[in-house]
Amino acid sequence: MVFGILKIMIKEEWRLHTSLFGTRMFAAFPLMIGSGAFIATLFLPSIQTVMTTHQLLQSAHYVLILFGVTIGAFGLAGKEPESDGHDRPDHEEEEVVTRKR
Repeated sequence: MVFGILKIMIKEEWRLHTSLFGTRMFAAFPLMIGSGAFIATLFLPSIQTVMTTHQLLQSAHYVLILFGVTIGAFGLAGKEPESDGHDRPDHEEEEVVTRKR
């Protein structure tokens, strides 16, 4: 039963994300992450000659914190109502106009 629900959830996630990003882009994302990790692993010895492991981890944390803050800011900006008076439904505007006559 659990695997049946998991299978349905995976199908729904695939359907949703392929409709947003396309099948090739969504399927290629894990490959992009893997290739980025592989390249970072190749350059790690060169980077460690300049930075200590502690500095490297601290830099990674700063990058991830900044990334999280920017994603959160986009989320908050998307939920802000418009301040020019167009944030209420159209039927309320019609009622206001008819009352003034």
